[in-house]
Amino acid sequence: MKVSGNTRAYPIENQPHSVTEMNTGKQSGSSNKFAILPMWVIDRIKEEMCLGPAAWQAITDAVEQAEVPQALPCEVKLPPGTVLGQGSPLSTLLMAIAQRASQPAHAQVFGSEQEVQQPHPEPIAWMVGTAIWWTKEEAERDAAATGLPMIPVGPMTGAGDIGLAREMLRRALRREDKWAFLCSGRNKQIAELRAQLAERDALLARIVNSGALSSEQYEELEADCCAAVDVVNQIKRQAFREHVDKCAALSASAVPSAPTPQTINGHKLYCKAVDDYKPGQCSCGVEIDHQIPGTSFQRLNALANQGE
Repeated sequence: MKVSGNTRAYPIENQPHSVTEMNTGKQSGSSNKFAILPMWVIDRIKEEMCLGPAAWQAITDAVEQAEVPQALPCEVKLPPGTVLGQGSPLSTLLMAIAQRASQPAHAQVFGSEQEVQQPHPEPIAWMVGTAIWWTKEEAERDAAATGLPMIPVGPMTGAGDIGLAREMLRRALRREDKWAFLCSGRNKQIAELRAQLAERDALLARIVNSGALSSEQYEELEADCCAAVDVVNQIKRQAFREHVDKCAALSASAVPSAPTPQTINGHKLYCKAVDDYKPGQCSCGVEIDHQIPGTSFQRLNALANQGE
């Protein structure tokens, strides 16, 4: 409740039973008495509350002489958002307070001027490097031992600033967890790629060191080898075709009286026709010096027919 001058709204129902039963001169026997007490009375009440019940007589006398206005002399704010303007009936304020009986904390009355929260006169802690000391003496000893500067932390500000700082810290930690989760997959991929690159470099170094070849020379040599293999295979296929064609021509032009030795794959044949060959004997009645297994001869025909 905002009060101008040296008076402040004082809810009598918050006092002990002996005070709530006191008569303010204008209202009696009500548990919702509301008096405007001078500041010196409130200060006296605060002092007497520490002395014991014997001093409550002075408080009783002060309350009985207190003035109870019919209208509010100033604006009254009731949490969380109720505002009673200056000049409003006092009964309206008493009704609002009675409705908040289930939640006494919401029936607080604010003064006309908010009390300024004074900062803590001394730092609450001292930091030396990464260590935090709660006493200045320990911080000084640590600073002397480590040679690091002593940085005071504080002074402590109001509770609102502390709450704001905690909320900012909570949000920062939440963002840190989010980015750490997002980056974990990428870091894993980077590690796998680095391992593959290291393995490739190791294999390349072994190849270069073993043959004293550079990477370009190794690639050229590999290409030449592949081309040479293709040429060799082509020559072998052409040779097989020519050999089979020659054998077929000789077989067609041969005469029975003079068999001519033929050679296929290093084996001598005395047959008049290659097609008449039978394993173990010749159709012309002449024995074979070196017999060729039937499967080998069939393989030669198959290779010739396939063009290999």
